[in-house]
Amino acid sequence: MVRESFYLKDWIFQLGDDVECLKTGKKVTIPHTWNIQDGTEDSMGSGWYEHKLFVPEEWHGKVVQLRFHAVYHDAVVYLNGNEVGEHKNSGYTPFVIDVTGNLIYGEMNSLIVQANNAYSKQMLPYMRSFDWANDGGIIRDVELIVTGVNYIESLQTTAKPVILTENDRQDTGAAIFGFKAFLNGDINRTQKLEWNLSKDNSKEVICCGNVDCAGQTVTIGQNLISCVE
Repeated sequence: MVRESFYLKDWIFQLGDDVECLKTGKKVTIPHTWNIQDGTEDSMGSGWYEHKLFVPEEWHGKVVQLRFHAVYHDAVVYLNGNEVGEHKNSGYTPFVIDVTGNLIYGEMNSLIVQANNAYSKQMLPYMRSFDWANDGGIIRDVELIVTGVNYIESLQTTAKPVILTENDRQDTGAAIFGFKAFLNGDINRTQKLEWNLSKDNSKEVICCGNVDCAGQTVTIGQNLISCVE
């Protein structure tokens, strides 16, 4: 199936020691950092976020994942009251949680994130020994991804410009590129991966193609393309 993706922007937020604080929460938009708001600039500890998500029946038989682009600096994620994952001591890195098995179809689902920016010995800033921005919150986007049972887990892209000038700036020209697609699970049958390269996220396709694949890694051979201005 075609990969679908949705950004979860509207949340309820409150500072507090436990999830009960959300009863007095306020609406916020993600990305969100509580240390840039009046009154909570110096707050260190837990902040709680809740998003209400309707899960349609049509998602039965599909894989549903949450991609957090960054939560500073510790995160614990709950869905419908169950802990479904955590990401700690890495406040600037993305992480993905498969929530398929915890969804309630045809109903509203409660997604809760506990973010914690308390000083620790496990990551910078080490306690209070550095002049370091220690801003807490869901500081980057939250993305909901819906795919088929088999999907691309990650891509590795390589690109090398073809240098045609010497001692001068080259703004246009050709490039050699290639990429690998890493597929989830065990795929025993031959599949065809269709791909295209577009300009600046637009619909203008520079080049496209397909390749048969078996197993978990697909390598597209290097291709020579001309830059499009």
